[in-house]
Amino acid sequence: MNDDRIAWRRFFPMPWVGFAVLLLALIILTPVLYSTGPPAAGTIFTQAELVVDSNGTATHLYLWGVSDVRYQSLSLGILTGFVWGHRPDRSPATWTNATDSLAVVGATDRTLFAVNVSALYVSQGSACYGGLVAFNLTSSALAAQSFTPGLSIPSSVGLSSLPLSIALVNLGSGCPT
Repeated sequence: MNDDRIAWRRFFPMPWVGFAVLLLALIILTPVLYSTGPPAAGTIFTQAELVVDSNGTATHLYLWGVSDVRYQSLSLGILTGFVWGHRPDRSPATWTNATDSLAVVGATDRTLFAVNVSALYVSQGSACYGGLVAFNLTSSALAAQSFTPGLSIPSSVGLSSLPLSIALVNLGSGCPT
C-alpha cells in the first residue's frame, strides 16, 4: 500500500497537480472574465426573471435581468377576471411595456391576478424569456400556478418568505404576440 502511494506521488507530485488544476480553471473562466461586448443571447447572462413581492395588500412585480443587460422589449401584463385553476385569457389586462430598457415595474391590489411577461434580448442572436403565472394572495400566503411549460414555481409561498424570484423560460428567438 505504501509503495502505491510513493509511485502515485512520483508521477503526480502535488504542487504540479495543483498548478495544473489552477491553470485549467483559468483557461475555462477567461472568456467569462474578459468580455469584449454584450453577452450572447440565450446565455445565463441574459436570463430574465420576475420578482413578486407583497405586503399583504399590494403586490409589486418587477421584470428584469439577472445581470445588467438591456432588453430590446419588456412586457408585463397584469390579468384579472379569471377563475383560479383555469388558464387566464390575455384580456382584460393592464400592460406595462418598455423598449431598450433594463426593467419594468407593475403593481396590483387584487388578490387574484395573473402575470403575463416577456423579455426580448437581441445581441449575437435573439432570445425571448417569458411566462404566464396566476397568483392568489391570502392573508398568510401567495399561491402560484404556472401555465408555461418548463416554468417551475412553488405552489405556495408564505408572505414572510417574499420576495419570490422566478427565472423565466427561454421561449426561443421571438416573443409570442
